[in-house]
Amino acid sequence: MGERICNLPIPPTDVNDCRTWLHNPHDAYTSKSTYSWLSLKRIGFGPHRLYWKIIWKLKMLPNVKVFSWRIGHDILPTRNKMVFEEKDEPARIVWERAHTLSSDFRIFNMNEHPIIPQKPVYKGWKNPSKGFIKINVDAAVVDRNVGYGIIARDEDGFVIAGSYIFENTAIDVVWAELKAVTLGLNLATSLHQTKIVMESDNATLINTLKNRDKNVTILGCCVNQECESIREFDAIHFNWIDRNSNAAADMLSKLAIKNRCELFNMDYPSEIHKIIINGAIKCV
Repeated sequence: MGERICNLPIPPTDVNDCRTWLHNPHDAYTSKSTYSWLSLKRIGFGPHRLYWKIIWKLKMLPNVKVFSWRIGHDILPTRNKMVFEEKDEPARIVWERAHTLSSDFRIFNMNEHPIIPQKPVYKGWKNPSKGFIKINVDAAVVDRNVGYGIIARDEDGFVIAGSYIFENTAIDVVWAELKAVTLGLNLATSLHQTKIVMESDNATLINTLKNRDKNVTILGCCVNQECESIREFDAIHFNWIDRNSNAAADMLSKLAIKNRCELFNMDYPSEIHKIIINGAIKCV
């Protein structure tokens, strides 16, 4: 303890030393005030007792409560060993403790209702802005069978055109998704549309499309080659959406594999009628 006192930094300005006692309003130390403070602290009536009352009442893992209490009282085992014993625990042990606590917390969240309820988020197809059409694309790959689904809708949710295409070839999913985007651009060109929103549920592809001018990967180069027609549009936006919001295009790609055929510029098959109607109703 003496060494630690001697190692305290000396301030650059002259300051007179003085003895203080924070647990007395007059900064005066007495054995009675010490006894009172220790007694209150032992039963949980310290200066932050209201904070700790809230912590103990929270519906959370006991381990998390104890961890918070240890942090608040500067009594983490790792910290104490370093300060008082000058021993540092291996990083692996610290990591294993943190990993165990994280796993316990995840299990707790699966078994109990979350303390802070999540806000309900609507997931589903949304209308494009006025003057735009929205083209949803998707690809399904099953063994050597590939299906592409493309569907275009206007700002009111009405289907303008759609296609599903079948191929018998070996191809990776992301490359199949890229071809679906190319087919979607071709559909927009055939409809003489200049303002489009293109949506896919493949995050890798959408990120590459958005950063196509900076992406120097093989996929980025292929995106620039496949999507040369992008320059022909007045405005084009690429959006990632979840699978539920892309249900119509997903169903079309699966129908292509199921029927092993191609249909171009169709209305829409009865299999996706319910998906289209539900999407249009929810967007009203």
